[in-house]
Amino acid sequence: MAAPRHSEHQTGLAIDLAENKEQIDFICPHFPYTGICGEFRATAPRFGFVERYVSGKEQITGIEAEPWHFRYVGYPHSGIMAEKDMALEEYICFLKETTDLRHPYIYNSSKADKIEISYVFLDGGHSVKLDVSEMSPYMISGTNEGGAILSRWREYYAS
Repeated sequence: MAAPRHSEHQTGLAIDLAENKEQIDFICPHFPYTGICGEFRATAPRFGFVERYVSGKEQITGIEAEPWHFRYVGYPHSGIMAEKDMALEEYICFLKETTDLRHPYIYNSSKADKIEISYVFLDGGHSVKLDVSEMSPYMISGTNEGGAILSRWREYYAS
């Protein structure tokens, strides 16, 4: 459990879910991996959500497993995290270590387009100028740790 005033819920990006029962524990709600709850878990990444505190990742997240706690990280990040079995901390580290604006991570979202994802370091008070004049749709997300993640949707033609 997070310390007071240090919860992801305060960002508006997190939600706790519970199985619909007569008695619900609002501190540690029951949200199973079966039935409709399991279906939610399976489809959540398509809509930008991930189970935030997964069992086995406690050393990485610093938080005990909370199978009811979901976080909006946006698509395609949620899909990549699910495919690679990464916690948010691992995903940001992965992007920091393997990408930059010249060498993005390429995520093929469909046969019609691809998404280029790059970590941009913003530390040291320096600004970064991006030429978006010819850029297809893009999204920039801050990381709260001295950087941002740039996602660019590009069209390509599969052979």
